[in-house]
Amino acid sequence: MLDRRCSYGHYHGVLGRKFLTDSTPLATSAITMAIATICFLPFLNFPSSGISQTTLTTAWICIFFMGTFGAVLTFLWWNQGIQKVGANRTSVFFNLVPVVTLMISVLMGQPVGWVQIVGTFMVILGVVTAVRTKRTGPSRNHGQKPTITAPGPNN
Repeated sequence: MLDRRCSYGHYHGVLGRKFLTDSTPLATSAITMAIATICFLPFLNFPSSGISQTTLTTAWICIFFMGTFGAVLTFLWWNQGIQKVGANRTSVFFNLVPVVTLMISVLMGQPVGWVQIVGTFMVILGVVTAVRTKRTGPSRNHGQKPTITAPGPNN
């Protein structure tokens, strides 16, 4: 788990900022997805028999849905958020994942206890507090707006 947090922090803290200043969120998301696909290819296991065509079709529909909405769009929107408000402010919204999961659970008819309700309230309160808190330290860009350029034909 520590290795995932380190790689996550390295990407979003160092590499993500560098890539987003040199390219668009769409290009950054596409490159990230391509690298992830290549990294996961060795772990694919295609069974040759024992699965009906209906089950296989349903599985591919689920994979397409999760890939489109759970990965591609979320990475695109995440990178757009980093580009617009910066990595520090965008990272606060990562805390909303359990809240969204709770909402999906409610929609699926799962029981929700008081602990989940209190936890959801605390997460939302923390995100609102973090977003509304003004920074008190010196700014790295000294009051200038960051310049984000798309790669040109010579890049």
